[in-house]
Amino acid sequence: MEGIASKTDDVRRTSTTGASYRRRVIGLSSIASFLFVATYALKALTDGLYVAHDVESALVDVKYLTALLAGLCSLPSVLRSKREVFGEPFKKLLVVLFAFMIFTCLVMLIRGAVNTTCLGLLLKMAIPIFLAYCMLNCLSEDQIYRDMVAILVFSIIGYGLEIGFESLSFDALFSASIEDSESVTESSHAASNAIMLCFYFCYFRKNKVWVVLSILFAIFVFKRLMIVYAIAAFILPLVFDPDRRIKKGWAVFFKLAFFLAAFAWLWLLLPENGILFYGLFGETQSDFTSGRNQMLVNALSHNYVMYGFGSIQAFAGRGIEMDFARLILEVSPLGLALFIWLYWDMACNRLYGTFVMTFVMAQMLFADSLGTNFAWTLLMILMGLMAKRPASGRLFRIHLAGDNACSAEKGGGPR
Repeated sequence: MEGIASKTDDVRRTSTTGASYRRRVIGLSSIASFLFVATYALKALTDGLYVAHDVESALVDVKYLTALLAGLCSLPSVLRSKREVFGEPFKKLLVVLFAFMIFTCLVMLIRGAVNTTCLGLLLKMAIPIFLAYCMLNCLSEDQIYRDMVAILVFSIIGYGLEIGFESLSFDALFSASIEDSESVTESSHAASNAIMLCFYFCYFRKNKVWVVLSILFAIFVFKRLMIVYAIAAFILPLVFDPDRRIKKGWAVFFKLAFFLAAFAWLWLLLPENGILFYGLFGETQSDFTSGRNQMLVNALSHNYVMYGFGSIQAFAGRGIEMDFARLILEVSPLGLALFIWLYWDMACNRLYGTFVMTFVMAQMLFADSLGTNFAWTLLMILMGLMAKRPASGRLFRIHLAGDNACSAEKGGGPR
């Protein structure tokens, strides 16, 4: 009898210990969720109050600490997760990260100098990868949705602080010049998060308020490519099934197309091709690129020394704001090919994922995205959640014959 009682006590202790551990894990997951939102709240508010107005503040870098703490708090849940989310893309992104790290360290070793700017930028490249993976394997889809709502609200508040809440009006928006890309509502600091939130809420349509608000946010920041994609993100899932699996050949096509386009664009921006550029686009290189071409010319004409990833910013004090051209000069054409090939695979051959990645790659071709670290986290979370869903064989969500009624079938598509 004593032996039976002893075993019973052991079972009770084990059960109590297990329950206590689960409560701690759940508690840490809630803290991770809070810190995840706090990271974006800090980014939005410090961008609006300080960064956009060139005011220095120690608070600007606190978001990196909260992001690190969010990842650490999520680790118990990540380690206990029975079904890994975003596992395959995560490994591919790590391949790119470690390849860039090894290349950069080798170049520094050859040149006999360590560049801290390059190492810092590599660390910032790593943050969104690990943060997205941790959140996807720690938080439920519903919790992520609630966090995204909070992030959207804080992002809009930070945007209002940046441009002034009096400028948040349709009159201000309609008075803008699309041709000159000038508007009092324009924002470079809020833009990347705005479009990623738009992509997220246009896919997860649980509440029309957040869908509409996210689209308006992406339009108000007034980046021409983002305006087009924000409108398309609203329409596309209404007509097509966003979870439609597309042929792998399309992924290969887009990868090669963007890789070749990077070299064509870099060549066209060289000063000696100014006349050809004007003939093709009807604008000077400077006008068309909003002066980004001059950053490229300055880097090439002032004895630029390559130290690996981030070396242009280390050399010139700022990037050239054209990511593909930057990667060619910093990590070689092979590095660019590796980046495009493996980062594109986040789309998982889904229609909506492919649509989003065409925006990301086009943005990197013509402008800067690598520096928008936390926007990458939002992108990766969207792609990870999308990959969890079963792929669809349907193309259209609307019957093209008969009464053209919407085919609101269950499974797949936005919720």
